[in-house]
Amino acid sequence: MAIPFVIGLIFLGLPGVYLEVRNSRNGESYFLRRSRRGTRVTLSWVHSVERSPWVEHYEVVNHRFALREVNVKSFGSGVDPVAPVTRTSDGWVTMSEMQRDFPSLRFIHSPAVNRRLIIDGDELDLAERIPPYSPVEVCVRSAPKFLTWMIKA
Repeated sequence: MAIPFVIGLIFLGLPGVYLEVRNSRNGESYFLRRSRRGTRVTLSWVHSVERSPWVEHYEVVNHRFALREVNVKSFGSGVDPVAPVTRTSDGWVTMSEMQRDFPSLRFIHSPAVNRRLIIDGDELDLAERIPPYSPVEVCVRSAPKFLTWMIKA
């Protein structure tokens, strides 16, 4: 009877993974979301120069954000011109199969650009919790599994 209990305690002490959306200057935490390998993160906005939509799709892999696809309506300022696969459809340019990953995602929360952050299909209400023009960082964090179970899925 003691062996399953000990195994359970060991399992609960193993590291779990979660995403934190926080202020990159002062560390204030805005959102916590449970994560796993393969969690999908979409970050979108209206480009400040081109005034057209920009959408980036990431996947959490090895505590990093692997860029999987970028969708843009215009091919201008800031667009990476080198992508292994580029196609157009319905007025969108889609670039995929990039071999790029990032330790975190960073942006300034500006109400003027209609920023959206979606984690596994759940859109976070940035305007509700994040003050305008705050520096934001989305990071992958680790904690014991029993703590990550208390974080919203």
